[in-house]
Amino acid sequence: MQGASFSAEETQSLDTLVADFITSHPPPPSLDVNGEWQLNAILKPQDSESDASFSNEVPFFSFESWRKYLTSTGPSPVQALVTSATSVGYVTQILTPERFDNIVSFDKGPFKGNLIVRGMLEKRDKNKLTFRFVTPGSRFLIDAIWGGFVSLPYPVPFKLLGDKALGWLDTIGYDEETGVRVARGNKGSTFIFRKTTDFEARRLNEAIAYDECVEAFDETKIGDRSALPERPIVLCPAQFSTDKDYLPLIADLNRRGHPVFPVKLTWLDWISIVKSAFTSEYWSSTLPLNPALDFYTSSVAREVSKIDGDYSILAHSIGGWVSRGYLSDAPPSVSGRCRSVVTLGTPHNPPPKGSVVSNFDQTRGLLEDVNKRKNVQGTKYVAVVSRRVKGGFKGIDEVLAMASYFALRGKGPDVEGDGITDVESGELEGGTKIVLDDACHLNFLPSPLPFGNLRLNGARWYGDFLDEWIDELR
Repeated sequence: MQGASFSAEETQSLDTLVADFITSHPPPPSLDVNGEWQLNAILKPQDSESDASFSNEVPFFSFESWRKYLTSTGPSPVQALVTSATSVGYVTQILTPERFDNIVSFDKGPFKGNLIVRGMLEKRDKNKLTFRFVTPGSRFLIDAIWGGFVSLPYPVPFKLLGDKALGWLDTIGYDEETGVRVARGNKGSTFIFRKTTDFEARRLNEAIAYDECVEAFDETKIGDRSALPERPIVLCPAQFSTDKDYLPLIADLNRRGHPVFPVKLTWLDWISIVKSAFTSEYWSSTLPLNPALDFYTSSVAREVSKIDGDYSILAHSIGGWVSRGYLSDAPPSVSGRCRSVVTLGTPHNPPPKGSVVSNFDQTRGLLEDVNKRKNVQGTKYVAVVSRRVKGGFKGIDEVLAMASYFALRGKGPDVEGDGITDVESGELEGGTKIVLDDACHLNFLPSPLPFGNLRLNGARWYGDFLDEWIDELR
């Protein structure tokens, strides 16, 4: 795939073949190169500063590597760290009229994922595209659970490099029949591409778009009803999560006309649960919803108080049964205005009586306390669940699911659910059920630590299937 894989003789032979190709297949003026291109080979020029003419080593911890990069005479040591011939799976370039993304798949020790380096188009001169590398959009996407990625910043400050962050690619050969394209870069390298349809690269681009949505979201517009005519929604988050974990979902609901009032919880709020561990109710599994979770129910009440008229509740995971308890305890002037409660992946049922886990209630009695309450008359209750992940022993997704389902139902292998909540536990007495096929429980990793949660870019959760259940909020 790369020049580092070729011997000197092979490189010289390829140089000859490429020269012949360029002569026999000149590109048309202003060739449309938008689309996806797989990189098949890189032919690099001889390094005049090195005796090793055909060596492409760029040691990450070498001062000389960084000197060459910062003086624009050498490649990025960070990129080279993951793009050695032994670690790269594929390299894809996605070109659009505004930008291009270089996507490098790598497998380096315990880390497997992708490096995305983004360039924005500065100008075009016939087939020569000049671009500027930018930090926004450039990042590492490390493989995680449920098909998602943990997004990490690409540690190169392109903005500080000034014009050293500029580059260009000039297409000098193209064969429409085979889709082969040859381009020369500003550092003298020759790149051999082939037109492709790379669905994995598209999925990675969607994962990047998730970060961009979060970064661009205007939080000052949360709860703004001035231009949003649909029914207001109170959003109740999962355990150890905050309103910021739901910004893409909020943006999507806003686009559909719904003002959203997310329940705002902090790390300190969640840590306050610890006080319940020092009560006799905790150890006897008879904890009442209040005061154990009064920080949550009071926050729900605060958001509801901002709404005049009817509203709906959208609740995720633990937020489902907390919001049910809040609504049942609320005065009729408040509960009577709630038209629907839609829960996403909420475990509404405690472990079955007589099961091996019946004496171990993870909620320490909180769920039993909520389930003693009656549903509010006139309010529609809908439980949205998923059967994406089956408990088992093949891979981390199945093992994690099996452990979680076992704690909820006393059985794990072959049980279906969203990876955390099984379908049966998500059923709600007195409500209707919607079963999705491909939604995972969430698209972030909750943390009890005050550092914020890790987003799982690309993990398709309930919010990505909004069309399947949004009508229940109306």
